Amino acid sequence: MGTSVRNAVGKLLSGRPRFEIRSLLAVLVIAVVASVALPAPPPRGLVGRYWDNPEWRGNPIRVATATAFTVPAIRAVLPGSAVQAFSAEWTGFIFVDRPGRYTFHVESDDGSFLYIDESPTQGPVVNNGGIHGRQVATGSIELSRGAHRIRLRYFQAGGDLALFATWTPPGDKQTPLPANLLSPDAASAISPTNLGLRIITASALTGAWVGLLLYVPAQILGAWLRRNPRLRAEWLALAILVVVTLVLPLGLRLVNLAIPGVATPSYLPSVLLPRPRLPFETKAIDDLRKAAPGYVIIGDSMTSRIDLRRLDELVQGRGVKQILYPASGSAFWYLVFKNWVIPSGIKPRAVIFFFRDENLTEPLWRADFGGLDRAALEREPVLNDLMAARSNGTWFRVHAWLTETYQFDRTRAWLEPKIAMAPVTLAADRRSRQRLLDRMNDEIFTLAALRRMAAADMAAGLDSAFNFPKYLPTSVLPEIFRLAKASGVRVAFIRVQRRPVNNKPPVQSPALQRYVRELGQYLVANGAYFHDDWGDPAQPLSIYGDGDHIGNDFGRYSTELFFRNNPELFR
Repeated sequence: MGTSVRNAVGKLLSGRPRFEIRSLLAVLVIAVVASVALPAPPPRGLVGRYWDNPEWRGNPIRVATATAFTVPAIRAVLPGSAVQAFSAEWTGFIFVDRPGRYTFHVESDDGSFLYIDESPTQGPVVNNGGIHGRQVATGSIELSRGAHRIRLRYFQAGGDLALFATWTPPGDKQTPLPANLLSPDAASAISPTNLGLRIITASALTGAWVGLLLYVPAQILGAWLRRNPRLRAEWLALAILVVVTLVLPLGLRLVNLAIPGVATPSYLPSVLLPRPRLPFETKAIDDLRKAAPGYVIIGDSMTSRIDLRRLDELVQGRGVKQILYPASGSAFWYLVFKNWVIPSGIKPRAVIFFFRDENLTEPLWRADFGGLDRAALEREPVLNDLMAARSNGTWFRVHAWLTETYQFDRTRAWLEPKIAMAPVTLAADRRSRQRLLDRMNDEIFTLAALRRMAAADMAAGLDSAFNFPKYLPTSVLPEIFRLAKASGVRVAFIRVQRRPVNNKPPVQSPALQRYVRELGQYLVANGAYFHDDWGDPAQPLSIYGDGDHIGNDFGRYSTELFFRNNPELFR
């Protein structure tokens, strides 16, 4: 084969030199001219200006282009000390693709104003001014097709923060202001169609450059195949298969350009599809700061076994704050600790996590929990990498690159609902579809028609999940400890006893016993407090309600038991 390749290279360089050189130069000239002539993709977003006072007074301390207008986005731009009292303004243009009456909504705490085509006679479309708590104001305006000047102003005089801007186009649903329709200046305010054409052109140019890079190797391969005709068909079939496999799916990018709303990125793209998100719950940070509790309890409904009033009495008024979100998992608990507790600046005696069995090393468990939005910033790269490594294995970064390149997650975001609705679409006309869905929910899936909850609301894990050394690196535990040590906050972990069976503690497999032992050793070695409730004779079946939950009548009893069982935690 080496001799054949050398002969092919020699033929390429000596057999038809003029043709080869001319072809090579032609491709090079086309690519260079196209790269010079093609304008760069226009910038997206609005120009943001930020002041360290609530009156937009003086020179801004920061100027940066922004595509999101939320509290997490502001926190990412402003230093922590400036987020107490500040003001911000975002200006630019929004492109309206079709004429009609548009409604704008701004939810804020404190004041906000939204202007469209501002003039001496055209005041704010949305006036949510004044010092107030979280509230929503709306306004409507007739807009023609084309670019319109937009200005969003927001100020915070202290206390709770909230900002969330959305719009409702004519005949469409309410969504966040789309970043692909926002531009910092009039020159870059173009329609989505023109933007798509530029992207297509840029993709074609990229293909030309790739073709240029592959040109000489392709000529060498072609010359070699001409000398080996029996291999020609096999190589040709393989080349076609590779091209179809790699190139054809790129068409999804073009399809996604034509579908509104799919460009909204996910803060956890490895597990969550692009979608409009709920606003970040800034109030939780301010509540923690105001309460300054001595103890913070984080978890799912297992934390409901604690009677906060009774525990506050037992800790002699040091204060207890419970952050309870039913059906949440360790991903949410980590985000609460990172984005609520730590930024609040409080120094509790302990932050206590309640969990069951392998919850702490399973970040994907309940990862689709809607409450994640409330505690997640615009980007959560660390958590996303952990989830990607857990779900996609060692090659998770390759998977992430393929997702970004082919955008099949964005395609799934708009295609999956259409497939799910297909049976209803076929069974009923447009006017009757909602009535059909309501009947299905009211008659078939009503609570009275469902089977009563079984003994536990979370099934027992498989032994394969009880491998602590294997799953620790892809869990949130190392990050929780990193944050705890950096902030000087002590953390504690309470493994609750699950529902007894025949009035005895639930049986633990050898794998689960080993897992809990290794987990406890790791937690204690990293300076955490750990207590395992399993086998406690003071927790018989009679005190349990539904599933693994303690009955409502035994909340006080369970709290006093918790206090007695953990004296080191409450000294």
